[in-house]
Amino acid sequence: MLIGDRIRSVRKKKNLTQGELAVLAGCSQQTIVDIEGKRNEKSRYFLSIAKALEVSAEYLETVDSRFHTNDVTSELMQDLLDEVEADEYLDQVLAVDVTTLIVDDPVKRVDNMTMAWGLEARVPFLDTQLIELAASMPPKMKLPNGGKHVLKELSRGFLPDSVVNRSKAYFPMPALKYVRGEFLEFMKEILLSDGAKQRGLYNPVYVEKLLRKPEDHLTRLQGSKLWHLAALELWWQQNLEN
Repeated sequence: MLIGDRIRSVRKKKNLTQGELAVLAGCSQQTIVDIEGKRNEKSRYFLSIAKALEVSAEYLETVDSRFHTNDVTSELMQDLLDEVEADEYLDQVLAVDVTTLIVDDPVKRVDNMTMAWGLEARVPFLDTQLIELAASMPPKMKLPNGGKHVLKELSRGFLPDSVVNRSKAYFPMPALKYVRGEFLEFMKEILLSDGAKQRGLYNPVYVEKLLRKPEDHLTRLQGSKLWHLAALELWWQQNLEN
């Protein structure tokens, strides 16, 4: 039996640590790390393709047919990935993430929101030397334990295992998940306004679907899809109309 098959056979029996799994499978713990790292990387790659197709299909359902186009997001991401010189696909993805999403979304939002109130925020995990060290680590050191393997192992003994091992969580505003009352009426007023209808940015059938059951249509981060539409339309009305 191949080592990968032995590992899968033992894994099915019970929830084991990597050390226990290595003993029962008759291999080294590093072999377990290497095999699971490769498996996780492939799984994430195919999952990213599936998500891209799902997002593209929803975009076509969301907007008016005048704005239908090819999947330009996937094309852009592929171009960005091709620009990165790396031996591993995961390193390509992380490089693109650091130079696009990280700087344009979470870092920018933290800086904007803190400075708006006269506060100074620091992001110690973005220390240059720390970033360079993390980038130099092979995927097999990053993927185990659901990701952030090295950070989790360094944290043991300083933090309870229940904190180290818990799943990543998000903190959406309640009003953006439980869309009801005055906030729902506010979004209806925006999306059903004469300006929105004349502009025709969105597919009215899709808008009506979201308005019927706004709390049934959430993003992966558990935020309101309806608010995404209303926020763009509100920005348009306040900045581009008249």
